[in-house]
Amino acid sequence: MQVTDEGAFNIQELTWEEAKESIRHVNSELFKTIELLNPGKKLTLVKAIYPFGAKIIEEAMLHLPHKSGRSIPIHSAAINDSLKKKLLYSPIPLSLPLNKATEIFVKTEEQVVPLKVISPGWFFGLFEVTSLLCGLNINPIWSVSSGARSLFMLPKIADKAGYNQFKKELNISLNPPRSLSDHYEIFTLISNHPSHINDWQSEILFFTDSWFTQPCSDPKWATFYNYLFRESNIQTHYNRDDIAFSLTWQKFVYAIGARGLRPRPYILDTVKHLVAIAAGLQPAFCPADTSEIVAPIKLLQNVYIDIYGLKNYLPTIFHPHILMVGQEIRPVYYSLSYPVLQEGLPYLKVGSDIISSEREIKLLFETLYTAIKTGRVNLPNIYNLLHKRQFEFFHNGPDIFNEIQPAKDMPLADPALLKDKTCYSEREFCATAPFLSGCIRISVER
Repeated sequence: MQVTDEGAFNIQELTWEEAKESIRHVNSELFKTIELLNPGKKLTLVKAIYPFGAKIIEEAMLHLPHKSGRSIPIHSAAINDSLKKKLLYSPIPLSLPLNKATEIFVKTEEQVVPLKVISPGWFFGLFEVTSLLCGLNINPIWSVSSGARSLFMLPKIADKAGYNQFKKELNISLNPPRSLSDHYEIFTLISNHPSHINDWQSEILFFTDSWFTQPCSDPKWATFYNYLFRESNIQTHYNRDDIAFSLTWQKFVYAIGARGLRPRPYILDTVKHLVAIAAGLQPAFCPADTSEIVAPIKLLQNVYIDIYGLKNYLPTIFHPHILMVGQEIRPVYYSLSYPVLQEGLPYLKVGSDIISSEREIKLLFETLYTAIKTGRVNLPNIYNLLHKRQFEFFHNGPDIFNEIQPAKDMPLADPALLKDKTCYSEREFCATAPFLSGCIRISVER
């Protein structure tokens, strides 16, 4: 049934009968759990359709998609009070992506820090709603985007002549990006050009307040709520181990100090972040596949080849990925040229100092492995973690000490870096890309 007074928005309010086949397609267990409730017509869900790059949540405030292409804050006078009541029961309502991915991220004064990419069939807002069921008040600070927010193209795309071609062909003015973090805004403008805006759409299903006013004493509803608590437990499993991780890290610092090493705070913060990536606590980056789930990848690649005039190189696009249960296990990459630290300052020297920093980080990891293997640090659990994770160090320039591998060799152990050759066979991997200056690969040993 269409939401009343909301004709200017790309939203619909649906009954369970109207929504259940979409849920069955992406999350069969959730479908089976709700089907047992026989929820009827009073318990509704709101389906919203967002273009790529749209705000879904901005610092814990829900935004709804307007047909103009903009996202409107839920508190806006343009949204009726009835709908506000149904969706404002929690800072972030329980939300289920149906066909595309979303990214959870936080904004700092200096950068956007990715936290997690949520695939179709996974929830966001789950932590908030389970806190609600426990009677806890929380004040989340994160935001959620339609598609991947931390998205960039591997080859350098800063040629002013190419952006003049965008002006000529698409009639949009775009400034060349100054850094990788600028790519997202450009990609969003291209994707939302009038000739493309409907090519990629993200469907999100929001649970309304009526789903969380049922008595927990009712065995049927207890099953549903228990399912949500279990899923919340799974999704936050890694993040809830902060104390154990901190204690483990202190032992790592001891092993480094025992070797007589005195790394700069930035280097130590980076090593800690890399260990967190390996542990599944933080995301790194990987090349996008052909599924189009994270972004309109094919559109962006074709536009940069056909209009911008990208020369010679594969139009490889990277997005965040996390090494955790429920996500595809694939190699991920972190770059000293694109630091996205959650802790510490992302301080980076320029030029040749990057490779010096990379050598220092490599030495620290060798020190950790040696300390664990020789028993100077007794960390059986972390030993298993590091034993199953491989750290490899690459650079897009020469290393006079031959300690760092050349970036051109990266595809040898990761064919995903060459997957775009199926469409662009004459092009080559961009081994000179800025991201590959001080690049570290973290992979899971089979």
